[in-house]
Amino acid sequence: MENKISMEDKIVYQTEIQRDMPRKVQNTVQNTVQNTVQNTVQNTVQNKIQVQTRKDRAAQIMEIKMRRAEDSGSIVFIPVGGMKGQEFGKNLLALNKHVRILKSSAVFGDIESIKRQLTDIENARDEMWGKIKAVIPRFSSFSPKRWSEINNSRDEKIRLAQRRISYVITPTDDTTGSIIMAAKVLSEKIIESQASSSLDELSELIGTYRMFNEKITNILNDGGKTDVQDAANTESVADAQEAIEPPEARTKTGKKK
Repeated sequence: MENKISMEDKIVYQTEIQRDMPRKVQNTVQNTVQNTVQNTVQNTVQNKIQVQTRKDRAAQIMEIKMRRAEDSGSIVFIPVGGMKGQEFGKNLLALNKHVRILKSSAVFGDIESIKRQLTDIENARDEMWGKIKAVIPRFSSFSPKRWSEINNSRDEKIRLAQRRISYVITPTDDTTGSIIMAAKVLSEKIIESQASSSLDELSELIGTYRMFNEKITNILNDGGKTDVQDAANTESVADAQEAIEPPEARTKTGKKK
């Protein structure tokens, strides 16, 4: 009985305190509670929207990649090397776009500048394949112009394209196709060699891989700064895949299918 009375007294005491509390303080407490609840609800809703947006975008990008993978002229490139590898993939996308822009602007552009840039890209291709032949002997007699002969089958490309870090690129022309294929061949060789080769051989392959990326970066910095910035500003492989290339698959001549 004493405990019951004590509890009742406590409730009465608390009620009296609340009655004596200034109205301004009560309003402040109520507003604080309401704002906290509203902010919590808004943040929860916004987070759900952002998560769903990312999922929708990822699904859209995957659909684009799968459609491109079915194009007989496309190449699926899976980079090695963490963030630096992702940079390489974005640079390949940017290079492909850069060459397409150069060729489409030839009618009204500076012909000599365009020819010089295209020649630099061809020289880079020859140098890259020269290094490939030096570090991977089975390509010693291979002609870069035959890059499509060593491309993956349609089914294999579709399988590889499902990997989130993959880049599916339809080359603008044979020059960009052979450059992208050189990067692909070297990347696959590094993956193969990580488990079976000596550290010296692996070091040489990695050095060549870095040299390839630096060479492409230099080409873009010389004539395609906007493309490099676009690639650097993308937040993920999916963003790069959509931001740098249009959704439609293209043939090797650069025309839409």
